Amino acid sequence: MSLAARAGGWLRAALAGLAALALLGCDDARAPLVIGSKDFAENRLLAEIFAQIAEEAGIPVARRIPFGTTAVNLEGLRRGSIDIYPEYNGTGLVLLGQAPIADGDAATARVRELFAPLGLTWGERLGFDNSYALAVRGDRARTATLTTISDLIPRADRLRIGIEDDFLTRPLDGFQALQSRYGLEFGTVEVVPLDDRASLYDMLLDGAVDVILVYTSDGQLADFPLRLLDDDLAFFPVYEAAPLMRNAALERHPALAGALDQLAGALDLDLMRRLNNRVEIFGEDPVDVARDALVELGLVDARGSGGSRPPLNLALLPSVIGDAEALTAMRAVRAAFPGRPVVLLPSLTPLDEIDTGAARVALVPAGAFFEIDETGASVPREGFEAVGAVGDSFVHVLALDPEIESLAEARTVASDIEATGSHQVASTLIEGLDLAARLVTVSGEDAVSYAEALLDSGADVAVVVAPLGSVAMELMIERGARPLPIEGWNRGNNLILHPQLRQARIPAGTYPGLEQPLETLSTQLVIAGPREIGERTVGDQGPGASFIPRALPLGSDTVRALNAALPNVAGIDPVLPQARALAPELPSPPASINPAFDVSMLSMVVLAMLVWMGWLLFRPERR
Repeated sequence: MSLAARAGGWLRAALAGLAALALLGCDDARAPLVIGSKDFAENRLLAEIFAQIAEEAGIPVARRIPFGTTAVNLEGLRRGSIDIYPEYNGTGLVLLGQAPIADGDAATARVRELFAPLGLTWGERLGFDNSYALAVRGDRARTATLTTISDLIPRADRLRIGIEDDFLTRPLDGFQALQSRYGLEFGTVEVVPLDDRASLYDMLLDGAVDVILVYTSDGQLADFPLRLLDDDLAFFPVYEAAPLMRNAALERHPALAGALDQLAGALDLDLMRRLNNRVEIFGEDPVDVARDALVELGLVDARGSGGSRPPLNLALLPSVIGDAEALTAMRAVRAAFPGRPVVLLPSLTPLDEIDTGAARVALVPAGAFFEIDETGASVPREGFEAVGAVGDSFVHVLALDPEIESLAEARTVASDIEATGSHQVASTLIEGLDLAARLVTVSGEDAVSYAEALLDSGADVAVVVAPLGSVAMELMIERGARPLPIEGWNRGNNLILHPQLRQARIPAGTYPGLEQPLETLSTQLVIAGPREIGERTVGDQGPGASFIPRALPLGSDTVRALNAALPNVAGIDPVLPQARALAPELPSPPASINPAFDVSMLSMVVLAMLVWMGWLLFRPERR
């Protein structure tokens, strides 16, 4: 072969090689961005947000959501199995054996410095810190004046704390280190598995523990009135979320950095709690929730947004929000409506919210089902039925004037506005005990303002229907109001005219200074719903009446699910109208004693044959 021919062959081979390289480069440029995540709700949600905003920028995406644990995601990033995943700067420090840092700017600068030699880049922070915190119930925090972790120190030996097992074993930012830093020694420590950490919220709300460990972006914090105690000694490190990416992915997809920079500082803590709430509590698809978040932020077009279901409102008095009974009711309603957002709707007249369609259900004392007629008797209101028993509310009579020693001495009685359970009971007490007292009404936006309004009313006594240990009662007693007994209620026809009020006692020690049980009245606290059209029941199922509701009554399956989620085993007070699904099942009637004609004829033939055979057997022998 000639030299020219050989040169031509080499040239063709070189051109073919260059063309192949160019094709490979094009293939690499079209290779999708592989997005991973850890296996918990928030991380999966953030990864989906990354995916959708990348797609919006025209970048092809392959999802590996979830990809695995923190260590698996980091190793996958280093090996190129994934290109990006959501990470936290505090976790990044721990992964490389660094001491925790509480300052977010310093922590981010440090992880960028440490990860750069690995060919990895930390993107801009998203705007929230998902750190550890200690949480207490809001009502207990107010009455015990708890605002910081240091406030726990004088009473820690009497407190029960709930934590996850992972936190128990962490050497630098875990439980033992926390106790050492603050000089704490909790009386009881309840430990749950990491994958069951959501149960800590139930334990706190049910009173099984006094303090729990939470993540500051937990979805439950968007629902429950809890107080996060300030980390006044800055013990917990910062855990700010950001995208952690391979440099190679940024080079392959130049539009990626700009797309992700739109998220810088956009996801604040309140927004993340709401988004996590939808995924963790209501089980919504992270794809839909991520789309809604990006639409809300104005980063993608609203077309194709999953859209969240409208919330279901549980109406209740503002004065009981934060009480354990309110939280119990909300969790039960949520269990009865899986996948539906359930929110508390403060209202001075909760049953009216059902009547107007603003609320699906309401939490009310049994007294709210009744009105006082012209004869002074309690008569049922139309249009509502009890669907679940939550507990009991007690009638609290509190002396506001230090010279008042008994309810009979009162000339003015302060209570809630008309149509509320407290107002109805206060009116009933004045009528039933024949008091020479005038009723003064007040209201408040929450338990604190309601208590202050009663104290500032200028009345001699206040009458409030509330669960034992309610926030409003404890605040009033702390301010000097004294509980008074209700005496003489069983005289006359009160027990007949007002059957919704039961004689009861407030146990000694329920409130400071209450050394002996206190005679009072109680009324059941129930979840109420609209009543079925045209139904009227009397007797075991209580009195009821027909009306035309704006919403249909709860279905039987829903009522049963709600009751299954309620911890109270007591049935609904028989004087209240209740859902048909709660009526006791009657035994099946016995089979009819008059069978069909053909069965009767066959029976007669069989009986005749038996008689004939008996006669043949026992007839006299012929000779």
